[in-house]
Amino acid sequence: MNRTYCTLIFLTITINCFAQQLRTSLLQYQMNALALNPAYSSYVEASGFEATYLGNFISQGAISRSVLVNMQGATEKGGLGLTFNFYRNFQGEVNLRPSFSRRLMLENGGMMAFGLVIGLNYFDAPNDFFTDITDFVSADGGFGVYYSRDRFFAGISVLSLLEKTAGLDPSAPGPERENPYNFHAGGLFDLTNDIMLKPVILARYINTYVLPDVSFQNVDSAFSLDLQLNAIIEGSYMVGILYGFTDSDIRNGLQRFGISATYMLDQFRLTYAFQNNNETNNSVSLPVTHLISAGYDIGGSELETPRRFF
Repeated sequence: MNRTYCTLIFLTITINCFAQQLRTSLLQYQMNALALNPAYSSYVEASGFEATYLGNFISQGAISRSVLVNMQGATEKGGLGLTFNFYRNFQGEVNLRPSFSRRLMLENGGMMAFGLVIGLNYFDAPNDFFTDITDFVSADGGFGVYYSRDRFFAGISVLSLLEKTAGLDPSAPGPERENPYNFHAGGLFDLTNDIMLKPVILARYINTYVLPDVSFQNVDSAFSLDLQLNAIIEGSYMVGILYGFTDSDIRNGLQRFGISATYMLDQFRLTYAFQNNNETNNSVSLPVTHLISAGYDIGGSELETPRRFF
């Protein structure tokens, strides 16, 4: 009995340590990067709506699951965006992130955009013997720069800056949070008349802190790199493979492998993907991540195949 009880506690702690890393994936951003970069709201062809479910499952329980909804619209000089994210594992979390961006048209035909985002967060604290914290709220900020021209794009962003809480006891440690510095880029290249290749890279430097946070006092940091190669077939089907890893200062590293498939019909798209997660320093295999996404773009694209960024 005691052995079973200790095993359950060990598994709970192990999974909870990786909860922040399991809750996001490059697969979430392959078709819409608004949640990753607020400057993306200035991208005219991406004006529209997208909803994504990302979930990890083991036995009868869900280790983590999230629903991400992106809504954005380009304006004459920039763009407006709104991201809603519901996340649940051992606690509940709701994020509402309005964003604003300004667009500059460059002489070479490219577009440069600068964006700001405000994060409004609500935490539904668990009611169990692991913690005695109550529900609370927080606010944070972020910014991004996004460049695109023809068939190439690149962006940098910083999210969850200087998060401040209200309603959380300063003497009680709250949940772990991430402050990521992101670089993402990719392009479209013709392979044949019917097939295009779309390579994508996402590099992240991540500071991890525990609320209530003292600015720049971090408990861990990590470097994360994800590479994805997609093939777009006849402008209607996109299949991709993903490889990534995370190297942490004080925790075991992670490796991940993924496969995605997207069907595109005019402005509508539907995606299914899965991602396998493993620790690099031992044989522990973490729950498989499944993704289901649907999106609709307002307006069309002049390219042979729709421009899909993340």
